[in-house]
Amino acid sequence: MPTSEMKDDEGFFAAYWLYLLAGAVFLGSLAALYFYSELGPWHGVIEAVCIASALTLTVDPFVKKRLTHEVNKSIFYHVIGFDLPPEMQDRLRIYLRTLEYYRESLSITAEALRVEGDEVVMEITLEGRIIALTRCKYAPSLEFEDTEHGAVEELWAKRTGEKDKLIEWKASDPKATSDPMTTLYSAPVATLKRGERLESCFRFTLRQRKQDYWVQTFGTTTLKTTVTLKPLANMKMYASHRPVSADNRYEYDKVFIIGEDIRIRWTVGEGG
Repeated sequence: MPTSEMKDDEGFFAAYWLYLLAGAVFLGSLAALYFYSELGPWHGVIEAVCIASALTLTVDPFVKKRLTHEVNKSIFYHVIGFDLPPEMQDRLRIYLRTLEYYRESLSITAEALRVEGDEVVMEITLEGRIIALTRCKYAPSLEFEDTEHGAVEELWAKRTGEKDKLIEWKASDPKATSDPMTTLYSAPVATLKRGERLESCFRFTLRQRKQDYWVQTFGTTTLKTTVTLKPLANMKMYASHRPVSADNRYEYDKVFIIGEDIRIRWTVGEGG
């Protein structure tokens, strides 16, 4: 059995052992009351055990869930160190509660391949490491504005340490238009277990103007991001949010949450 599956089973029993035991006791006491109705003084004891185990299975989970919700609601601002308006607290709690996986690291490489007339062909490579916080669905995708003329070269994910790809987009897969003037490329859906780690790769090309930009909008919360720029001769490239890097490499020590972005800008000089 793979290690990841063993850890998942251990986590299941650690979380639900009490309810498994209560279920066994409930079924056992119920059977005793049914098959051995004349138990004398033990009848009341077994009946009480049956009721107690039934309450453990039905009431206890809801009480614990409600208590946890109330405690989190009352101490949330103490955890973050300062008070916030209720609307902001609720939004932060929802964000954290619905976070199923995050990206441990992301490496972005933007390379200018060639100039074609008044346009530049750029190749973008995104390599990341995904960690699942709970059992969840993972479906990587790429969405392009029509003006970007995006074309997917690679889009896949595999478990860390394995050679075979877990999911992969293929050129034969259908493309979907999600919004006007955009095109969405989606890979098949994979089911991840809690604690499972994936390596992902997105590689695609863009064809845009000589002086233009591309935006990496984060769809996954990311801890560490690195950007490497590879311009052509007589071409300048910059990444946002950081001072200009002499070696065209930018390291971001901030956490990017869903919806934030990094912009990569470029301009081709005369004769380019």
